[in-house]
Amino acid sequence: MSSLLFYNVENTKIKKPLNDLVSKLLTGTVCVCSVGYCDTAGMCLMQDAVATYKETRNGLIGLDYSTKFSPWLAIGCISPRYIYQQIKKYESERTANQSTYWVVFELLWRDYFKFVGAKYGDRLFDIKGLQDKSIPWKKDMNLFNAWKEGRTGVPFVDANMRELALTGFMSNRGRQNVASFLTKDLGLDWRMGAEWFHYLLVRLLARVSVRVGTWVRTWD
Repeated sequence: MSSLLFYNVENTKIKKPLNDLVSKLLTGTVCVCSVGYCDTAGMCLMQDAVATYKETRNGLIGLDYSTKFSPWLAIGCISPRYIYQQIKKYESERTANQSTYWVVFELLWRDYFKFVGAKYGDRLFDIKGLQDKSIPWKKDMNLFNAWKEGRTGVPFVDANMRELALTGFMSNRGRQNVASFLTKDLGLDWRMGAEWFHYLLVRLLARVSVRVGTWVRTWD
């Protein structure tokens, strides 16, 4: 899609190109919230957010711990290369630290799973995983329904699963923990969890290989 995709800034009723949005997200002059976008005239919480990403990336609640780039990357409104270029510009003009490095690293991690998908194809969905491990996975629908509806009795898991159901979003740390719980604690077929994520996660408008590869990594 063209980089001239527009977004609405609700309190000013104006439109700006997406490329401008990326620069503003990196520098903190615009932020992403659950209802859309807002400019700094009101409630921006992301001032120089990219410079503190490493410290905030494992957060669970709030507006300013995540880049929120995933949906835009997923549907092709923006490219990893453009984000990389803007980060390098930010580093040269402001600061370069472990946080700016980690944003780039996560983009590389995303590309890695795309290459994994390209290399292994349908094997990515094999119940034995890429290392051909035979694990007696269960397909207990009562356990699965409790997991997906946030009724496991484990508050951390349940809170994350309810957030996913209500918003289509879950933090990076939340996704890792609920996936691990499904496979290692409940012993359920990992593909059931991957399919549920694919159904609900906003970011899973992305190529399937990225998120399925992440699920395989939780146990394989």
